Amino acid sequence: MIVFRKSIRYELSKYIVISMFFFLAAVLIFSFQFLGRFFSKNAESHAITILHETDSKIDSFFDEIERLSESLVNYSAVYEVRTGEMKELFIANVEARKKYLRAVYLGTKEGGMFEWGVGEGFKDHTPTFPEGYTPVIRPWYRKGYEEGKHSVTDPYKYASIKKLGITSVNPVYDGEGEFVGILGIDIMLESMRDFIDDIEVEKEGRIILMTGDGEVIASQLDELDKEKAASLNEVLTNTLSGNLTERTGSFIGSSGGEDYYFAYVRNTLTGWNLCIVYPYNSITRDIKKVITIISSVYFVLIILLFITLVSLSRIIIIGPLEELFSVMKKMESGEKNVRVNIKTSNELGVIGEQFNRLFDVIRDYSESLEKKVEERTSEVIKLQKENTRLRIIEEKERILQDLHDSIGAKLTNINICNNVLYAIEGDDNQLQRKEMLTRISENCSTAIRELREITVKDRDLFTETLTDYIENTMRKRLEPKNIDLKVKWKVKKDLFASSVEPDAEKDLVNILKELVSNVLKHSEAGKVFLILGKEKNRLNITFSDDGIGVDGENSLASGSGVRNIRKRMRSIRGTAEFETGKNKGLKVILKFPPISMS
Repeated sequence: MIVFRKSIRYELSKYIVISMFFFLAAVLIFSFQFLGRFFSKNAESHAITILHETDSKIDSFFDEIERLSESLVNYSAVYEVRTGEMKELFIANVEARKKYLRAVYLGTKEGGMFEWGVGEGFKDHTPTFPEGYTPVIRPWYRKGYEEGKHSVTDPYKYASIKKLGITSVNPVYDGEGEFVGILGIDIMLESMRDFIDDIEVEKEGRIILMTGDGEVIASQLDELDKEKAASLNEVLTNTLSGNLTERTGSFIGSSGGEDYYFAYVRNTLTGWNLCIVYPYNSITRDIKKVITIISSVYFVLIILLFITLVSLSRIIIIGPLEELFSVMKKMESGEKNVRVNIKTSNELGVIGEQFNRLFDVIRDYSESLEKKVEERTSEVIKLQKENTRLRIIEEKERILQDLHDSIGAKLTNINICNNVLYAIEGDDNQLQRKEMLTRISENCSTAIRELREITVKDRDLFTETLTDYIENTMRKRLEPKNIDLKVKWKVKKDLFASSVEPDAEKDLVNILKELVSNVLKHSEAGKVFLILGKEKNRLNITFSDDGIGVDGENSLASGSGVRNIRKRMRSIRGTAEFETGKNKGLKVILKFPPISMS
């Protein structure tokens, strides 16, 4: 069973989710940037439209003032300085436009001042000037004289009242073209606020009218607290008082830790700057709303898309793969007739067809192979039976031949010796009788040994006795490395040898061979000790050396030689004990039952 976290379904779903997440993030980032530019452009367009409309009103206002000024300078009563007629003319024009005009006057080149108006600073339409007042040194007079044509002054304080205002000035010439003086029309700056008071700006916008030098003429910022209004005025002054080449523009500034969007238009007639200020968050607020709506819609669409993709992947990919996996599992469990059922014409359908063909080939091959195995098994059984029969016959013939050649000869010798022994009489022949008895004993021992050899199951694997191996082969194997062999028999050698059954003797010789090989290969020993004895009805062989030993029981237990020794000892109902340690040599104690106990 495949764990879900390792399945194709999980991997596919995971990558679909990751892909959709990055897609949504990219869409939101793009949307935020696009909408930010869109709303900024929209705010700028809206602001510029309002500013141009207001700028047009200002142009229209000053055009009207200019037309009034041009008409007045062309009156003969003005350039001929007929005061009575001028008074009536000036008062009539001021009264008609008193919402924004304060006064109309003529300042002559000789220093004469003829002014009439309405409102503060006038009594019976006549102003009161400070002592020593002369028009030729006033800003409005110098402006008109220097320009030589109609123009508008920068804001300045009037002489008759301490308030700011501007003046429309125009040079006056008589009929002969001689310069008479400067005609002035006073406009209170307070009245300019009417141009912006009636304008409502969206998104918490405010309009400010400033001179080219950054002096505020009229401002909707007065509705805010003084500190914030002063800070925003300072930002505008620092920016607009610079050498801006564009008549229309916008910028983003910071005031009081908040960002503001500024747009401006420069009036070509007066050089004034008409500005709109928006809190930047009032613009981005709409962006956030739109982004929230877009995100919600995208999120819902992505969930629907995810469900659709997962469902389609289930139908197109996951389902066929699970069908393949299920059929393969059934094939593993032994069901040979199962087939893949994928009813599509795509790649997975082709794979399913190929799997079915492969299963058919495997089934046919398996059936063919089973049939061949049965046939070969039958043949092998027949051959084994025949081989067993032939080997039995051969073994019988060998045993009979060996019995005839060895045991028969020894029995013959024993019989002859026995007959000789019976023929010997008298005490004088004791030595000869003893010799005959010795021969009989030797022949019996030889016969027993040869009988044992004859009955050994595999003569080719065992041709050497335990004592022969210890006394000859073992010593000869150790001599080339100058390893001294010390052998100690705690019981008689012949008694020990005759107490070991043939199969056990073969295993013991192989165990000693394994131990000697270990000494020669690994132990770096100088001496080997072998003690053979008997204790509590069990024979024992103790093998030890003075080599480097083995460091750790785990290292010793992991060796194949140790496993083989223990396996051989179990086969003869014996045990093997190992004692070792680093630089402590190796000691092996073999214990097994004698032939009478087996």
